[in-house]
Amino acid sequence: MSDPKSLVDKLKDRIQETLQAGLILPRHANMLVQAIDEGSLDFRVPQSVTARISSRTDQEYGFDVFRCSECGRMYMFQKAVEMRLRCQSCPGKPFLSQAPVFVASFGSRPPVPIPLSEVMKKVTLDWNSNYCIYTGAPMSGNRRLPRDFLKGLVEADRSRPIDSLCWACPIPEEPCQWRDEGRFCTYTRHAGQSWRPDLWSTSRRVRLVAPFSRRRTAFGTFVDRYRPITVSEGSTKPIRVAVHSLSEGESERLEFKRDELRGISEIRFVRGLEIFQFTIALAVGLPYVSIRNRAVRLLSADGTDGQENPFVLARRLGTEGIVIKLRPEALESILHQWSLNRPDVPVPTLTTTLFHTVSHAFLKPLPIMAGLDASEFHESFSPSENEIAIYDNSPGGIGGVRTVVEDGSGGPQLRGDYAAQLLNSLACQLGCQWSCKACLHTGNCGWINRQLKRDMLEGVIDERLRDRYFSS
Repeated sequence: MSDPKSLVDKLKDRIQETLQAGLILPRHANMLVQAIDEGSLDFRVPQSVTARISSRTDQEYGFDVFRCSECGRMYMFQKAVEMRLRCQSCPGKPFLSQAPVFVASFGSRPPVPIPLSEVMKKVTLDWNSNYCIYTGAPMSGNRRLPRDFLKGLVEADRSRPIDSLCWACPIPEEPCQWRDEGRFCTYTRHAGQSWRPDLWSTSRRVRLVAPFSRRRTAFGTFVDRYRPITVSEGSTKPIRVAVHSLSEGESERLEFKRDELRGISEIRFVRGLEIFQFTIALAVGLPYVSIRNRAVRLLSADGTDGQENPFVLARRLGTEGIVIKLRPEALESILHQWSLNRPDVPVPTLTTTLFHTVSHAFLKPLPIMAGLDASEFHESFSPSENEIAIYDNSPGGIGGVRTVVEDGSGGPQLRGDYAAQLLNSLACQLGCQWSCKACLHTGNCGWINRQLKRDMLEGVIDERLRDRYFSS
């Protein structure tokens, strides 16, 4: 197979495709392409990972508050380290974990970069975190609350571990009229207000909530509301693109039933598939909202001139995979039909959506077929070259994609049970409109499952023939 395009040209194509898909902003794409053309874009291969617990330069951002899941008491990082990250007040001294954080939910994506401190906030964003009648007043024995005093956080309902978090008294030995029978604190800064988001159910227990207001920053007013979540990787999703390359000498054509996969012209199993993966940006925000409700940040570092210079994280691997080509006439027919139905959507965007959707149809069943985790497989697609690559995400391959290939009478062929799963790609147990976790979404999608249209598969897969495999 000829491969006239250079790696740089392919990367620029992938960046433009992420722009068309609404994953990054126009200014992001322009900055990256300009840096590539100027030869100033830094490609970094991660060697180690360093976690920043707290920052002296940014007091609002950090993960330096720890909590005991048994009693709910909270401690600042230094105190938690002195306690060897174990709660000294509970039997068995259970380990401390990081306290919940507040993450922004944006009504619309900010059009300009914003600092991470505007997206993620400490639990102390809730004013009730240290609002106590003993603040500034002596306790028994003339003792005083420490400067970094925090209340505890306890679940009022174990079946709702985040939504039911309420502030609890960490000093039960002190007399207090605001403490109920469950050690929950009912002393709140929202008292007397008609709107009381801090109350749990019909009780007077004070919930963990952020102040109700649209936050105004130097960058504009973007935040609809901050919501509490547990600290997880889902708050910062990487936006990745991949470029693949192969040679005919290291691949062999697979036989498949063409009436079933009527929109596919060719499938090859490639032993020497070369993959280049690039992480170009981060989508920051609530893990369970659309990417359009998250802030997008390019990866950047301070340069010697004091300016932020963008960089990308790069990874190169040789692996095994299958490469799929679409029939040109099927591709033209699908795009023509969707252009009539969606005249407001540019054809390049529809093309990218189609290739992304087909790649997920092939990618989604692989973990079940191979008995491996979904993270062991990735995708790469190139509409300009009419190629989709599904591959093992490990150097040399781990035999995952190989499991869908079997020996046939005429040579290697696509396994029948895998073909059966492909024919089932048009079905969704939840009957969603476009795509969801029940049909096409995967947890390792570099595009965060953006631009997937299940109905586009009608011109690629003949689902009527699934009765060959799924009979009543």
